[in-house]
Amino acid sequence: SEGDPVLEREAAGAVRLRFGFADRPFALALVAEILRPAGEPACGEPASAELLEFAARIAASDASVLVLGETGTGKEGLARFIHARSRRAQGSFTAVNCAALPETMLEAILFGHRKGSFTGAASEGEGLFRAADGGTLLLDEIAEIPLPLQAKLLRALQEKEVLPVG
Repeated sequence: SEGDPVLEREAAGAVRLRFGFADRPFALALVAEILRPAGEPACGEPASAELLEFAARIAASDASVLVLGETGTGKEGLARFIHARSRRAQGSFTAVNCAALPETMLEAILFGHRKGSFTGAASEGEGLFRAADGGTLLLDEIAEIPLPLQAKLLRALQEKEVLPVG
């Protein structure tokens, strides 16, 4: 039927919602939200379902993944979905906003450091990459990282090797 959604009460407390054709995407998203298992993203559009199917295939691989999108589009949710279906699901999921990290300490925070490698380094620091070993490390806002460090980051991802500072 056309027009606004209609809520009807039926016998035995059942409720029926009827949506017009124009409200179909909303209705599908609502049904998906109600029926989805805990921890699963809801999707009511075919394109979203295709994206999740693709993400599940990616999760079966050992590939590093780049997720692009505007703020608020669900990049972290998609990363968590991939993590939950990967062989790394038993490991930790660590999300880091790179724009919030101090630029002067960024390399040591990401890759770790050796004792005495800089002022205040009284002991070794593990770094986020090594701390996330066996799990997933989500680096959000990587475009905010200085270009020379982005090159080191790319090398670490390609070679699967992390060299601590110092």
